[in-house]
Amino acid sequence: MSAFVGRVSRLLLGVDLVVLGATNRSVVGVVASSGVDDELARRTYGGYFLVQAITGAAFWILLWLRTEDRGGFEMLLSERAVTNSFLLADLVLGIVGSLVAAAGILARRRWAPAAAMFVAGGIVYATVYILFWVGATGQAPAMLAVMVPPALLSAFVALQVARLDP
Repeated sequence: MSAFVGRVSRLLLGVDLVVLGATNRSVVGVVASSGVDDELARRTYGGYFLVQAITGAAFWILLWLRTEDRGGFEMLLSERAVTNSFLLADLVLGIVGSLVAAAGILARRRWAPAAAMFVAGGIVYATVYILFWVGATGQAPAMLAVMVPPALLSAFVALQVARLDP
């Protein structure tokens, strides 16, 4: 268990978590790590963007095929085109952009951090837009719930990619 926690903390945070024994209590200390497995990090971060592209495509396919009420995903109940207007940007930025970022990360391209940041920025921007839309109209809370995790994860992963050695 301790080795697993150490690997996860090293991958996600770039630090080693060390359990220091003290009678009946454990004290967790943070030790700077230079031993992050660069190849494992690249596969993990590239894999994240690949999964994001696949789930983004699956989301739009399911949304497009659903002809009945799309519930909390519809931004304006009287006009489906409002929600559908995000399709092109999501296709180019969220899906194709994530594939490009994944390929760049896995191939160790110098432009990979910039591609990851570009994708993350676009997803964060769309999420902030939807946040204010939900706040102003009360519509599309499910869309906001779907957007928050990839916005946070994309931003985190893009920052980690920028920290990797070229």
